[in-house]
Amino acid sequence: PQSFIHRLMIAEARRGETVVRIKGGDPFVFGRGGEEADALRAAGISVVVIPGITAGIAVPGAAGIPVTDRRHAPGVALVTGHSREGGCGPDWAALARSGLTIVVYMGLARCAELALELQAAGLPGTTPAALIEQGCTPAMRAHRTTLAQLAGDAVHLGFAAPALIVV
Repeated sequence: PQSFIHRLMIAEARRGETVVRIKGGDPFVFGRGGEEADALRAAGISVVVIPGITAGIAVPGAAGIPVTDRRHAPGVALVTGHSREGGCGPDWAALARSGLTIVVYMGLARCAELALELQAAGLPGTTPAALIEQGCTPAMRAHRTTLAQLAGDAVHLGFAAPALIVV
């Protein structure tokens, strides 16, 4: 649990140890790096953050999918498909209207619901989409599909977390 990680980092730092928390991607993009840095600072421990390249940019790139393209997508929205309990999720209707590429972290379990919400908000079922599993690893697997086929393909092809959805 995150609270255990906070306590452990603080305890080790107070013992005089140098604490290094290695995260995949960027620690401040869905990596809880902000929470961890806040906990350490609140305990009076200095923090140095070395940013990485977030999966939402690196993984589609590794699969040959540009997240921005002046012909099709003027920007990119990095969103979570798994909000914390009691938290609010993305405004799918606003994202559908935006014209941005949408990269969804932690959304595989809600893939069918997300695809339906985006279509209900106006994105055609023919909108290009992709599933990318185990990004930037030797086990990486990418599948290009459409928004209408996204959830069925995820199940049929046995995609599992960690995976990104790109629309």
